[in-house]
Amino acid sequence: MPRAKASVLTVPGWHGSEACHWQTIWESRYSDISRVEQSDWEQPELGRWIATLDGHVRRSKGPVVLVAHSLGCLAVAHWAQSANDRCDVAAALLVAPPWFGGEQSCPRETRAFVPIPKEILPFPSTLVASRNDPYLCFSAAAELADHWGSNFVDAGFAGHINVSSGHGEWAQGEDLLKALLPQRALLHRQEENGHQDQHVNR
Repeated sequence: MPRAKASVLTVPGWHGSEACHWQTIWESRYSDISRVEQSDWEQPELGRWIATLDGHVRRSKGPVVLVAHSLGCLAVAHWAQSANDRCDVAAALLVAPPWFGGEQSCPRETRAFVPIPKEILPFPSTLVASRNDPYLCFSAAAELADHWGSNFVDAGFAGHINVSSGHGEWAQGEDLLKALLPQRALLHRQEENGHQDQHVNR
């Protein structure tokens, strides 16, 4: 039986994901991975972020796998609770979500994202957390995974799993993504389709 193409959307966090971030690297490596590009990465507006994510999901062909980092994880959780139809999402990889206990414990620019939804997500998910993430203590990560019904993955001492913590290439994350793909789905490398290795949808 032929392999199906995956439809993967990256959902960056506050300030977006720079050129050396693993999300950006994956986007340039695989033709099936594209970015949910927000109009303003510096002043995140929850309603606008949710609407943009919803539009990308609806325009995607076939089942979608979401790959979110940091504040992008909270955007996915809010969208999952507000969207009328989430059936097109097959799974989500949620990496290093920040833990905001309330408005006073988060930056002013992100206060609209609290309180964090704590309902079970309506699709399978994997939450990846680090033991020394400055924005998420490990016990809170486990608690959040339990609330969301997510498979919980211990990334070890990996900081915020971003460029500053040394995660440009992130092989473990790439393996976790491939494990979440719908049955028979396969990521297609850019060079396999005659493309240059460049950023997709930027």
